Amino acid sequence: GQLRHDVQHPREPLSAIGMLVEGLRLRMKAGLPGITVLSCDNLPAPSGDVTRNALLRYCDLIGEKPGSSGLYEYIQKEVFIPTTMVDRICPE
Repeated sequence: GQLRHDVQHPREPLSAIGMLVEGLRLRMKAGLPGITVLSCDNLPAPSGDVTRNALLRYCDLIGEKPGSSGLYEYIQKEVFIPTTMVDRICPE
């Protein structure tokens, strides 16, 4: 699916994880500081850890390993990914 495409074409992402990593790569390349990635989901586990692990695993899959370009480290050190939990969705 989308992730398979993104791993083969990381500069033309279709998935949310691919888009986040490509956007963070462009920020890093431009010398901009990291951002906060806020996951609004209903996971009982620490959602911030799940999101961070997904971003770092994707980096690994596209060859952005620790020390290769700095992207892995940029995400680890400069990108704040807090744990949140949305307990219900309220219709308008």
